[in-house]
Amino acid sequence: MIDHTYQVTEIAKAAIEVGLSIKLMIEVGNDLVELIECIKKHACVSYAGIQAYSGHVQHVKVYENRKVEKY
Repeated sequence: MIDHTYQVTEIAKAAIEVGLSIKLMIEVGNDLVELIECIKKHACVSYAGIQAYSGHVQHVKVYENRKVEKY
């Protein structure tokens, strides 16, 4: 998961060195469009989607409770 263009560039460099193609997930934030544009500049990495972190439910251990709690 990435949240900065520096990460995209460094992962792309490493992917080229070893001959891989890597799918990247982006952490939701203010730079989402900038990150997607950066990914599109590198042939060896691709945009796989976004990751949203719901910190307010991280300590609710039972899945059923997370579904019914009003946060």
